[in-house]
Amino acid sequence: MADELNSIDPYQPTPEELNQMFKAMDDSVWVIDNKIANGPGEFQTQAEANAEVERNVGHLEIMLAKPYIEDAGRPLSVYVDAVVNGKKYVADHPAS
Repeated sequence: MADELNSIDPYQPTPEELNQMFKAMDDSVWVIDNKIANGPGEFQTQAEANAEVERNVGHLEIMLAKPYIEDAGRPLSVYVDAVVNGKKYVADHPAS
């Protein structure tokens, strides 16, 4: 019964809310892509850069699991790719 309740998300965002959600997802993609391209910021350790990437990967994973995101009729491959690439970045750049 608990699994059944957890699998049902009755929330349906308005078109404006959905646009805001996708904007936030786009921001997460930008952060991930920026770290992949440029590495840690000037005053940032690798551990901090990895944590930033992991937070944004986590955000995308949460949003991609929402039925209303999947059902929005928008291409999701850029977000899925960012998750994969972000995880690879963290794995390839261990904090020392």
